[in-house]
Amino acid sequence: MIQTIEDARRRRESVKLVAALVDRLARRYWPNDEGDAGGSGSKTFAEIINRDEIFRHLEAVDLQQHAQRVLADLDDLSVLLIFSVFEAQVRGTALAELERLLPHLPEHPVLGKAFEEAKKRINDGSFGHLTESYGTNDPDLRTQVDQVRRFRNWVAHGRRDQPAQNVTPETAADRLGRFLKLLESSPPPA
Repeated sequence: MIQTIEDARRRRESVKLVAALVDRLARRYWPNDEGDAGGSGSKTFAEIINRDEIFRHLEAVDLQQHAQRVLADLDDLSVLLIFSVFEAQVRGTALAELERLLPHLPEHPVLGKAFEEAKKRINDGSFGHLTESYGTNDPDLRTQVDQVRRFRNWVAHGRRDQPAQNVTPETAADRLGRFLKLLESSPPPA
């Protein structure tokens, strides 16, 4: 289960490795038309592949195309995943802070309703508005987080046109990780 930015980074590295290994397998070891595994002279692997019900129908070029397709989209999808995890963490932090305030609020129907509305806004409202509230400590970092958010939105909504800025998974993880540390270092509400 992917619950942290680090989990998302490890997931990306695993997918990248698996796709690269499949590509290497197809290029170097997959049996060619003559039954030879990548020209290596060994038929052991080719014989194993040809006995497998699924693998025997695959061609090396098909595996390579699938691996390259995975790798072509991996960085953009990784930014989307990293940001999604980040968003869940920020919303969770905000809700936890709000819940800590509840015992200190006087019991009043208006305050109770306001509390419920605040929870709803944190859960379902604009994430940009939420980060705006937290970003007063470091406006430059908040701007960087907004750039990642816009890139994530560009990916999530079909990658039409060109992105305003290209964001790599490494850049996204760094910026979002720094923002989470900023949240952790902020004093919790009384």
